Amino acid sequence: MSLPMESPVPTQGAGEAPASFWAWSVSVYLRPAVADHCLALQDNIGADVNLLLWCCWTAAHHEAPLTPELLREAEALLAPVADGLTRPLRAARRQVKTLAGVVDDAQRRRLREKILEAELDAERLEQTLLEGLALRRLGTPVRRADGVEALRARARASLAVYARALGLDGTNAEACHRLVSLVSAAF
Repeated sequence: MSLPMESPVPTQGAGEAPASFWAWSVSVYLRPAVADHCLALQDNIGADVNLLLWCCWTAAHHEAPLTPELLREAEALLAPVADGLTRPLRAARRQVKTLAGVVDDAQRRRLREKILEAELDAERLEQTLLEGLALRRLGTPVRRADGVEALRARARASLAVYARALGLDGTNAEACHRLVSLVSAAF
């Protein structure tokens, strides 16, 4: 996920419905260290940033952590968009950097911004799919009144399910540290 720094951070007043997954993600992603942890996990172990954030969002809005079955369903749901749009757009955006010295800087910047806009549209589509899946399988999101430690415990449990799906067995100390740090930074 590559959110522009000027993205609005949603606010919620007392008694309002929970933020959509997208609004919540934008808010959380802009917190210190969240983007760094997510992107490092994406680049180093192949984690999907939207699934990382979804593990945390469901922890904040649902009672139980994600199950391996629900995670597999989410991965299958995202695969056509991620494989056909999001990842190729991310690769194209990153490839624009290699055009330094070949293409005018202003042209590269404009091209990168256009690709980034399309990439963000694909990211948002993925999050809409994940939010719909959560609604169908976990029920209507509610604002959890639990303390931060209960939220963190549910997020850690969901991220542990995702880590196992990625093949992490605890031997990759950096990835394990990043997952734990992501939870602390997100909540």
